[in-house]
Amino acid sequence: MSQHKSRLSEYHQPLWLDLIHRLLKWPRFARIVLVAIFALAATLAVSPLVDTIYLTYFFTEETRLLPSLISAGIGLASYFVGWWLVIGSVGETPPARRAILLYIILGIIVIGLLVALTLSGLSSANAPTIE
Repeated sequence: MSQHKSRLSEYHQPLWLDLIHRLLKWPRFARIVLVAIFALAATLAVSPLVDTIYLTYFFTEETRLLPSLISAGIGLASYFVGWWLVIGSVGETPPARRAILLYIILGIIVIGLLVALTLSGLSSANAPTIE
C-alpha cells in the first residue's frame, strides 16, 4: 500500500501546472483567439489613460495620432508576449511555465478593468474628461 502511495505522489503536480497543461492542449486557433482577446482588452483598457496623459501634458496638432499608436503598441506587445508564451511556433507546443499563468491572470484582470471602465463611462468615444 505504501508503495502505491509513493507512486501516486511521484505523479502529483501543482494545480497551476495542471491548468497550464490543459490550456496548452487547446486547439491552436482557440489559443490564438484567447491571446487576441487579451491583446485587444489591453489596448482598450490603456487607451483612456494614454489619452488623458496626452491631452493634459503633450497635445499638439502635429502629434494627434500619437495616443493611438501608443495604445496599439501596448496591445501589440501584449499579443507578441502571448504568442511566445501560449501559442508558440507551428507544430510545437510551448513549455508550461509560470509566466503563462501570470499572463492569463493579468489578461483576466485587464478584461475586468475594461468592464469596469466601460460601466463607469471612461472607456468610450464620448468619455468625460478627468479633472
